[in-house]
Amino acid sequence: MNGETLYCPHRSCSYDGLPFGQGWLVKKGARPGTQQAWCPAGGRRIAVTSATAYLGLEAEPAPCERAVRALAEGHSIDATARMVQRDTDTVGAWLNRAARPCRLVVLAHGQPRPGTACPWDERWSVGHTKESPRLTAKLRCDRYGEAWVGGAFAPAWRLVVACVVGKRTPDNAQRLLRRVVAGTEAPLLFCTSEQLPADAEARLAA
Repeated sequence: MNGETLYCPHRSCSYDGLPFGQGWLVKKGARPGTQQAWCPAGGRRIAVTSATAYLGLEAEPAPCERAVRALAEGHSIDATARMVQRDTDTVGAWLNRAARPCRLVVLAHGQPRPGTACPWDERWSVGHTKESPRLTAKLRCDRYGEAWVGGAFAPAWRLVVACVVGKRTPDNAQRLLRRVVAGTEAPLLFCTSEQLPADAEARLAA
């Protein structure tokens, strides 16, 4: 990583947000194995990988980067796992690791846009284990078994306005529509979905 892009993330520091060269940050070796920087103004250490997907990564960065690039190009998790010679659980964990900072950037810089049409649909998927072979211990985990990826799209922007992953429940339907409302600055004139009672209730609530 390029340490020159690092800045002190502590709000109480007078150099908060200033790049490496403009602040007081100095290199401070590694601990434990992770490069560190020191901010004399705040009196704290900052990991060079802070607020990135590399923070706490135990694997080598190169295969993780190749996997994320392959996933971004549209390859499936199974295909990507074969390409980087890792198991699918590891590739899925890398995808989640890379998605978290990306989501923060989108939330910080994304601006509500005027919307006129917003198709809304769900795709069936499986999380970790299919429904039939789920053991008793796994029944307590909501993320295991049958899952649905609900997505709302704005064709005019070619943008996914919001998405929710989980069971096909009224709560998740309303959660998706609340995110759509937060991402648009005017009432939607045209919103389509499947003819499910939960979807109609969510539209009315939003």
